[in-house]
Amino acid sequence: MLALHTETMAYNYNDMLTIWVKVTKKSKSYSAVAQHPIKRNKYARATHSIKEKAIEEAVRKVTMQK
Repeated sequence: MLALHTETMAYNYNDMLTIWVKVTKKSKSYSAVAQHPIKRNKYARATHSIKEKAIEEAVRKVTMQK
């Protein structure tokens, strides 16, 4: 599938850590990939129809909060 739009942003987590998130807009949804702030080779993915929800879900997964 061809990605229509991709952006990289910094997500400030608990006013302490910066988590890099790459968001891709696909046909009807957003796909977010978050990079762990310390273990740089650890990533988490999430897909949602709302951009903010996709980002929050990816950050939650990478920080392992339930």
